[in-house]
Amino acid sequence: MPVNVCAFGDSITYGNRDPIHRPVLRFGLNYTPSRTWYYMWNDWDRHMVLQDFKAMESLGVDHARVQLIWPWFQPNPTYVSPGHMLRLKELMQIANDTGIDVTLCPLTGWLSGYTYLPSGVQGAAVFTDAKVITSERLFLRRLLETVAELPNFMGLDLGNEINCLCHDLPAAEGDAWANGLLQFIHGLANDVCVVNGVDHSPWMSGSTFSPSHLANAYGMIALHCWPRFTGCLRRGSLTDAASVHLTEFFCHWARFFSRAPERPLWIQEYGCSDSWGTDAERATYLRRGMDLGVRAGAAAFTFWCSHDKTSDIEFEPDEYHYGLFTPDNKPKHLAGVYREIIQEFRGRPVEPQPYSQVNCLLTLPDTFSPRRSPQEGKTGDWIEENFSKDFWKVYAPYLEQIAAGRRPALVRESELAMLNANRLKSVINLAHAVQ
Repeated sequence: MPVNVCAFGDSITYGNRDPIHRPVLRFGLNYTPSRTWYYMWNDWDRHMVLQDFKAMESLGVDHARVQLIWPWFQPNPTYVSPGHMLRLKELMQIANDTGIDVTLCPLTGWLSGYTYLPSGVQGAAVFTDAKVITSERLFLRRLLETVAELPNFMGLDLGNEINCLCHDLPAAEGDAWANGLLQFIHGLANDVCVVNGVDHSPWMSGSTFSPSHLANAYGMIALHCWPRFTGCLRRGSLTDAASVHLTEFFCHWARFFSRAPERPLWIQEYGCSDSWGTDAERATYLRRGMDLGVRAGAAAFTFWCSHDKTSDIEFEPDEYHYGLFTPDNKPKHLAGVYREIIQEFRGRPVEPQPYSQVNCLLTLPDTFSPRRSPQEGKTGDWIEENFSKDFWKVYAPYLEQIAAGRRPALVRESELAMLNANRLKSVINLAHAVQ
């Protein structure tokens, strides 16, 4: 099946509308409605949405990622809510008026620690039950009928971290489900850019979706680079190497599995809760992580998230303090930092990342794919349970080379002969570590 490779144009467009060879960097926000969170779809407040987008516009962002809570938009397998679609069109118009393009996440059944699924649907059924898949396609058809021709519609993200609905699903089943939806979507609108914004688990352990599928099936490669949930904060502070270099490494990691080096890399979720460090530490983390991500060839950054949550709605403690704005739209310290970074990088072309920019290669077998670590029963430690130690067997020596003052990258063993290894300070074969 042909894949639409999205390109970024100087005029801030996506998809095939304005492709160029050297796209420019883009910066955005994951939208979290300020006062009513995503319950706003049911308790619509146009004025609140308008004020939120005006606040986002003040930072200079050019795009937003917006969640559509699946069972609210599709409360019945054969019924898609016309009222919610009208509210979506109104949000899209508000975003367009403030110069913000929008990616939509339709099958959002997992968000901010809560599960949202249609009645009677369990996690695995989302990917394997024929009746559920038929209803998903109805929703996607109605959605594209509503937004496909809107001027600021960027594309679709299948669902927010949809792998979290079933971490135990074999990757072959997840890949087949997603490939079927991709074929269906492109049959409706061939130029729509589609991504799959999973969390780190499939990339680190091959669960639900395979890294090869994620790196090759979509118009862009979407990466979620969280220092806490990947375990980096257990290996140092927010400003230590494991956290600061995570976006950079994920770019190299995704490229290792990709058969198309030109495919754009999107750091789709990237941020930190206020409780993870001081203002100065979080600013350092943001500046260094984004600078290194740019150097590694990332094409877009979408900070999580726009607004803090209000204290009267129950969430896990860290969830209240991811935003750049308070619930009454006052910018926080990190908002100013993000604005400065956007101003610094605005209009800069995406780095092509040729191997001439590195001086150390970490080689892995061509067939390498991270495996989920064997578990001695459920430990209750969900961070450790949901990624593979194979990831750390690669990331740890990568960080060692950083500490030694080198600039490393990952490469397949079969590609090494095509590179001029004589110019490199070191070539390190990690095959023994991951076998």
